[in-house]
Amino acid sequence: CADNDLDGMDSNFIGHCDYISTDRKLMHRGNWLTLVFLSLVFVLPLCQDSHNTVVEEAIMDHHLRSTVNMPAELLRIALRVRRFIKPWFIACVVAVLLIMDPLTAKNITLNILAVAMFSEVDSVVAALLLTE
Repeated sequence: CADNDLDGMDSNFIGHCDYISTDRKLMHRGNWLTLVFLSLVFVLPLCQDSHNTVVEEAIMDHHLRSTVNMPAELLRIALRVRRFIKPWFIACVVAVLLIMDPLTAKNITLNILAVAMFSEVDSVVAALLLTE
């Protein structure tokens, strides 16, 4: 933010980044609608993935009630990472991408689609490699 400070280099004003506030002022209603629509469309698969991890862990707990199995514990850790940590990482990536690029409908669409594609890669790879 210091590279594009509109208040001057001697300004001691702290509270906002000029780059972000200028970008936000330039954002049109269509850009906001694109951002909200794509965010809502992207949240559904993320919620379904979280729900699937809960179901998978419950099934695993039912079948492995009284046994201690190291591979099962590793799978449990992976499921919990997918359920609790993955959504936070995705939210941080989307926030950084939206802050760093100009807020145009094209950039919003492409950034959210890129994050959605990479967040689905683990499910696709698992389906390809772990088929019966």
